[in-house]
Amino acid sequence: MQLDFFNKEENLALNTTKKPNNYFESQGAELLAKSFFSYNKCEIFSAPEMNLVDFSIKHNDKYIGIQVKSSILRKDINRYKFRTSRSYSYTYYPYKDVQIFALVASDIRRIYLVKNEEQKYLSLRKEDFFRFEDNKENFLNQIFSSLE
Repeated sequence: MQLDFFNKEENLALNTTKKPNNYFESQGAELLAKSFFSYNKCEIFSAPEMNLVDFSIKHNDKYIGIQVKSSILRKDINRYKFRTSRSYSYTYYPYKDVQIFALVASDIRRIYLVKNEEQKYLSLRKEDFFRFEDNKENFLNQIFSSLE
């Protein structure tokens, strides 16, 4: 039990020792992606609920739609797998709405950016995330210049 600060009533506290569910994992991944773009001098704009994009950024006076996908390492194949199609319909995110996928390795809290090129799945190794982080300025310049 914890005391509700505003109402001065007791409420059940969240048990944070349990394994986080998909909601908290996806929220954390989205916040990590927003933080990444913010540190790289992009303005961040939240999207309304039920939108195709998770958020938009403004870079060089251009608005870019970002869709965040998260995954943990699949030990059986030693890779992270990301679905870049919408739900189970296998329809792609339209490029006019989503230009960049921010792929987040939730277990190591690393990010990898890729341009939307209408693929159903993307598969990455742990090393890919560290390589991206080591060369993020170069990767960002390549992605942003390809969008102009």
